[in-house]
Amino acid sequence: MIGFTECLEKRQIVDMILLLLTYTAMLYLCMILFNRNMACPSFLLTAGFWASSVVALINQDAWKGFNAPGFYSVTIGGVACFIAGAYLNSLFYSKQKATQLELQPVTIAKWKYGFCLALEIVILILSMYVVFQNATSRNPLTAAGEYYVANKYGHLTYDPSYFSIIQYLNIGSMYIYLYILLNNIVCKWKNEIGLYALFGVGVIISLMQGTRNTLFMVVISGIVMFLILSSIRDGWIPNIRFSSLWKVLLGVFAVVALFQISLILTGRSSTEFTFSELVYTYLGAPLKNLELYLNENHEKASIFGGQTFLQTYKKLYSMTNNPAFNVTSVYKYRWVGKHSLGNVYTMLMPLYNDFGLFGMYLIMALIGFITEWQYEAIRHMKKYAYIKNSVILYAYVSFTIAFAFFSNKYFETVVSMAFIYVLIGLAVIHVVLFNISVDENGIVIKLHQKHQNQDR
Repeated sequence: MIGFTECLEKRQIVDMILLLLTYTAMLYLCMILFNRNMACPSFLLTAGFWASSVVALINQDAWKGFNAPGFYSVTIGGVACFIAGAYLNSLFYSKQKATQLELQPVTIAKWKYGFCLALEIVILILSMYVVFQNATSRNPLTAAGEYYVANKYGHLTYDPSYFSIIQYLNIGSMYIYLYILLNNIVCKWKNEIGLYALFGVGVIISLMQGTRNTLFMVVISGIVMFLILSSIRDGWIPNIRFSSLWKVLLGVFAVVALFQISLILTGRSSTEFTFSELVYTYLGAPLKNLELYLNENHEKASIFGGQTFLQTYKKLYSMTNNPAFNVTSVYKYRWVGKHSLGNVYTMLMPLYNDFGLFGMYLIMALIGFITEWQYEAIRHMKKYAYIKNSVILYAYVSFTIAFAFFSNKYFETVVSMAFIYVLIGLAVIHVVLFNISVDENGIVIKLHQKHQNQDR
């Protein structure tokens, strides 16, 4: 029996090493196929799964490897199909040269800073009111943590529909501010203090729910946005070099450390996880959760894409009380012995649950095709507009692709009702900042902004 156990453990280690080596080969393939650019969707997706497989291998003694039938077909096949879909789209641009454009600084009238800041303060007050109605503490940090717990377990006593809507509107405005900040930094142009204030208040609003999703969304999106803007300026020269790998690794640990700090910012105990537990839970556990799920039998929901569109159906159910939208979630918190795995399963699990193996392959290839189309459109744009919405939208989507190893963010924040509110937030702030001006004749609304002249 001991010999059999040792043999099984060695087999598990070998399988996990093969998984890591396969993802390493895929990562290298992405470098070859997509001009060694870290911002391309295939590299973002594969890098996430690669990092997850590294952590899973390191922690294999506690998690006992991956034993589920079909696990490698799902994990390797899903990523491979995404890369194939992206490469198919890139072939349409293979004979076109990526363009190099001169970036110009974005300047905003000071009165607009005041208007947008006043709007944010209204949203902040409304958010704080909802949070305090569900908390006993009047300390904002503690109250945010209490709100998070109440919302997590369905114990909210006051839950107005406008709360989630204004949060999504805030996300849209944050992406506009983030774009201007990074564009000016790439242009080596000094940003106004008011712009940092707008972005900072937006971050505070996003933390009022006690979650860290928006914070990390803008961090990852900001990195991608900076890479894209730098590539536009530099003519899309390759930005993946072996000498820069240490910076990438340092960035990964910095993001994990930010998770630890954000526990305090959202009113949750910083001792909830140790640093190593954070790394294992957030980087490696999604693969283990997926493997445990594959070892079980789950029935498909009667409604189309029940798990894939779970968050959208929850919203529809809360709005209509239609039992057809009341989908039972297969997500659950899991443990291996005393080791917590959380309740995230990668993007692949809901697709596999709803559409089967080949359905998952097809959808992953389609997402790869669409996101590569977004990326290539930026690489080949002929004219740099005043505010390039394509850069903002790709940066928004890029977070969901980079975190596909973690959860189903693509169908929670892009192909979802939430995305509509984010677009409205983007549109409103875009109009205020770039389509409205004040001159001697009063307020002027311009439908098209053609030049990058300083606003008044």
